Amino acid sequence: MVLTAIFAALSYVVTIWLPIPLPGTSGAGYLNLSDVFVFITAALVNPWLGGLVGGISGMLADLTLGYGYFAPFTLMIKFIEGLVAGYLFRLLTSVGNDSKRTYLWKSMVAFIAGGLIMAALYMIPDYITYIMIPGENPGDGYLFIFFDLGFNSIQGVADAIIASFIFVGLYNIPGLTNRHRQVK
Repeated sequence: MVLTAIFAALSYVVTIWLPIPLPGTSGAGYLNLSDVFVFITAALVNPWLGGLVGGISGMLADLTLGYGYFAPFTLMIKFIEGLVAGYLFRLLTSVGNDSKRTYLWKSMVAFIAGGLIMAALYMIPDYITYIMIPGENPGDGYLFIFFDLGFNSIQGVADAIIASFIFVGLYNIPGLTNRHRQVK
């Protein structure tokens, strides 16, 4: 529980203090490094806590940054992202050897899958916002959904790669990876 609170706080702080505004969205969206903490927690502790880290920190960040409408969606999407990344990582590491190189590739595959699922799931609130409740130019909503999918995919993949290298860096710390190996 303590690790979940620490990683959720880190994820929240990175999201709030290091947002990267998306060009062309008039401040309607941003990239961030919050998924790094989701992936590391999901692989290091367990998938459920990784999901909680993502859901809680993402929801609070949305509320804090003025994206309250997206908060319930973010809670579920980031939770699912953590579950997928964590369980896929467990599945991949249950076979083969436990070298740093294999942990790097297996974590990268699992984390990228989680990040891409997160990006795809964000199409749901985008659809509701930009298609079901159209603005002045209804056709622009479809463009924005795919524009947002692209940026969310970039964020998910970039965060997955960063998280994979950090995770492998933590590989030799006694107690961290030993705990992971016990829960396979």
